[in-house]
Amino acid sequence: MTTTTAGDSPILEPLRASPEAGEAPGRLARPPVSLQTLRSVTLFQDLSAERLQALAQACTWHAYEAGYTIPASYTAGFCVVATGRVLITTYEESGREVAFQVMGPGDCFGAVAILLGPDYDESVEAVTMQPSLVAQLETESFLAMLREDPAFAMALLQNMAHAVRRFSQRIVELSTLTVRGRLHAALLRMAHRVGVQANQARLEPSPRHQVLANYIGTNREQVTRELSWLQRQGLAAKDGKALLLLDIVRLQALVDSGRLKG
Repeated sequence: MTTTTAGDSPILEPLRASPEAGEAPGRLARPPVSLQTLRSVTLFQDLSAERLQALAQACTWHAYEAGYTIPASYTAGFCVVATGRVLITTYEESGREVAFQVMGPGDCFGAVAILLGPDYDESVEAVTMQPSLVAQLETESFLAMLREDPAFAMALLQNMAHAVRRFSQRIVELSTLTVRGRLHAALLRMAHRVGVQANQARLEPSPRHQVLANYIGTNREQVTRELSWLQRQGLAAKDGKALLLLDIVRLQALVDSGRLKG
């Protein structure tokens, strides 16, 4: 069943929202989800309207405030970030938290755990960096889509290939760049995810220093010092709860220079 609103694509109703939506701290009531929203997710762009409707009905939709640690029960199965940004972290045997990927609109997580099955024993945690809308698909429904829809299977393979490429780039950065260079590279990735306009980007809310430290493999104090350095150089500024990156070209040049030195 679909309804329409003026100036918008059809709204898919009734969609399943998690039962606690809007009741627990950090949880938000699910907003209306339109076909346009779903089509904006790369994985879903080539799905037929019928398949898209079925997918929307099969998913459970979760809306979160920024800074919310998503309970494990809401990340079980296959998850897609529809809007916002979600940080995926894991833990070393020592208990130290390691942030390894920032998910933006169209990114997915959970596929590797499903495909590896019992061989996958890694524990991960998802924390929202912005208000986010996340679709959760149960394991059996996800596997059925892989078997029945070649377009979806190909889109997933491409998504996972891009993820492997990003991980490869980060491995190179960890081995060749200083902490300063790694921070610059991380901020550039975030900038391009949210969009660069007139050589500037706005990260809102500003990434927490501890989150950035976990992401680039350093400590919070070092991140604080490096962000202060960026502000003194006129490359960054605080604007309320946002971090402004004021010269993307120059920031990229600093990263490239660090790679050459390495």
